[in-house]
Amino acid sequence: MIKKTFVTGLLAAIVILQCACKKNTDEATLKHVFQISNPSFEINNNPSLDGWSANNSSIFSNDVPPGGGNWSIMLSADWDPENYVQTSVHLDGGAYRYKLSTWAKKQGEGGAVCLLLNNAYRKSIAVTDTTWNIYTITDTISASAGDNLTIELWGGYSQLSMGTTFFDLCTLQKLD
Repeated sequence: MIKKTFVTGLLAAIVILQCACKKNTDEATLKHVFQISNPSFEINNNPSLDGWSANNSSIFSNDVPPGGGNWSIMLSADWDPENYVQTSVHLDGGAYRYKLSTWAKKQGEGGAVCLLLNNAYRKSIAVTDTTWNIYTITDTISASAGDNLTIELWGGYSQLSMGTTFFDLCTLQKLD
């Protein structure tokens, strides 16, 4: 009987410890996730560019990735001016690794996901899939307090080929 009580108590302690550790890990992770305004291009189930700036025409689509809500942004490949949307976050000073993720897909000529520091391009990744996929950029950035990190979703650049790139669910994390 004592053995059974001891084992039951030990199992209960392990479960409590695991739950406590998971909660602390989740809270620590959440502290390093930047709040991108309107990451899914919708507010109250309506399409919206609030929090984003667009240089050209942007169209919304109800073609969305898993967990994407009701709307995504759809950018065409244009000659001039190019078609993109941007949003920025202010950084703390110091050197940190950042991870930008977004769901994207293309039809025809594809666009790209870009990361800029103070309006200078740092990294980009071309959208190559014709079905929804997650695209990720990881970069180590040395910044001064107040520097701007800009996320740019770009529709592509083409005079001859037609194409459209869809984007949804953008996240930015400070990894360390």
